[in-house]
Amino acid sequence: MYPWSIDAREAIKDLSEIDDDFIEETQEIRDFLHQDRYYFVIATKGLGKSLLLLAKRRNIKGIECLPKNLLLDAPMLSIETLDRDSLSLLYNEETTSNLWIISIIITIIKNSGQSEEILRTDISESLKSLLTKKEIVTVSGHLGEILKSIPRRQFFADLINDYNTLVSIAQTMDKSVAIFIDNVDECFEKSDRKIWYVAQTGLIRAIYQLVRLNPKLKIFASIRKEAFLKLKQSTEMFGQYDGISLKLSYHKDELKEIFIKNIKEEKENKLAKAELKKENPIAAFIGVHKVGHGNVEEEEDIFDYIYRHTLQRPRDFMETGGAISKVPIAERNPENSQGIDKIKSIINETATKIAEVYIKEISPHLKFKVFDKIFKLIDSNILEEQNVKQKCMSFNKADNCFSMDCKICKDEDKTHIFCELYKIGLLGYVFENPTRPGTFIQKFVPVGEKTFEDIGLLPDSAYYLIHPILDELIRQKNLIYKDQIDTFNIVGFNRPFKMDKEVSPENVAINHTTPKSGGIVKGNMVVEPPFKIDCSTPRLIGKNQKTIPLKPA
Repeated sequence: MYPWSIDAREAIKDLSEIDDDFIEETQEIRDFLHQDRYYFVIATKGLGKSLLLLAKRRNIKGIECLPKNLLLDAPMLSIETLDRDSLSLLYNEETTSNLWIISIIITIIKNSGQSEEILRTDISESLKSLLTKKEIVTVSGHLGEILKSIPRRQFFADLINDYNTLVSIAQTMDKSVAIFIDNVDECFEKSDRKIWYVAQTGLIRAIYQLVRLNPKLKIFASIRKEAFLKLKQSTEMFGQYDGISLKLSYHKDELKEIFIKNIKEEKENKLAKAELKKENPIAAFIGVHKVGHGNVEEEEDIFDYIYRHTLQRPRDFMETGGAISKVPIAERNPENSQGIDKIKSIINETATKIAEVYIKEISPHLKFKVFDKIFKLIDSNILEEQNVKQKCMSFNKADNCFSMDCKICKDEDKTHIFCELYKIGLLGYVFENPTRPGTFIQKFVPVGEKTFEDIGLLPDSAYYLIHPILDELIRQKNLIYKDQIDTFNIVGFNRPFKMDKEVSPENVAINHTTPKSGGIVKGNMVVEPPFKIDCSTPRLIGKNQKTIPLKPA
């Protein structure tokens, strides 16, 4: 492997190329790699599912691994040609699970040399045709052949009749085998959303049944977290599936360590200050410890700046590190202001690229597709609650919905655009720190934490936050956005949310009551005693300071 590799399947052509130094081993990851405790790697895009499957395959010794001539079995199927009746079968999770089971067992039979023996038994012509196609040797290959033949109803009926025979064969197999299945989500990306879910949840059910049926069958697969969460809503078996699933997530310190590991593999001519490599690898690579924000009078740690401009996925840090590495030191010389500006520009441009790719990836799963139309409505990186409602009303061409609760609005003709942005991690909110009353924290949902179909999720908050990776995309659609960037708070996950005047505890109502008489808010918040205020509603302003009267209760 080489530093800043984004796609493990592209970067690794042989298992010997896997470098453990690039793998951040949490305890769960160690358990997955060195024990047969987990069979599913659960994560959204960009967290390294493929790399872990490859590392797991490399660690397995003394067991035949499939596919033989490929490192991972990654389906490349087309279901666009299926007729409506055939396509309807793929909406059924039990049917899809059975198709996966049949495909897996046939693959094992053919690769173990048992085909001739099975062909002499009483099986259908459909099963015989699959067993005699020597050019098809992978699970995905057999699934594709079955899907292609589904329009012939007799073919499908025959296979279902052979199901019990195949399961009996799998149960009595005495030779261990390991199978590695990857990228099912990408294969069905252009399908109907329900088929996208069922293709993966059906695979989970299939693998769970087979590994319980015969412990000698070891089947590992990557699953998108959004699909895995769907199981939680639809089956009582979720606890069992959850128990054998490695759920990938990384804390900030772990992502920092991944970033540093890649820096350590860089050539010295890529380091701005090579003499700092041991002491501070990030400063050695970029050349500075801190950078100024530009709108807020505050300096940030350089890694914090990078972190804010990602979706907290390892892939994003590979994108950013790779982009910095490609620029000659002379162009990003940290010794002058132009060099610092270049570094920030690289990080910001990469953030925009991350946003563009992410939006393209998830758009097929969302109710709305017109991000540009939403971006035109957004005029600041921090939006007041009422302002959010107004923009939602404008988008939906609604007259007035201020009295309605977004969580209970079931109008299918309306699109809750900010709820949609929130559940995909692009809209944050502010909440009061439960351990330090009177202080506030910014929160964004980590990508993949919500299913695409979840509705009514937007938390109650006086202010909502636009993710920094959207800044440039919004600037392109709304020219005043750049002039309304908040000058008091730097927006970012888990960052503190400041007010420009401390509010004493006696002036803060525990039950979040509103002021009983007149008052003003200036800048972000100025509260004159004896008013009681809602601590969850700090006032945020862009570059143009203004005074806003508080309405009497």
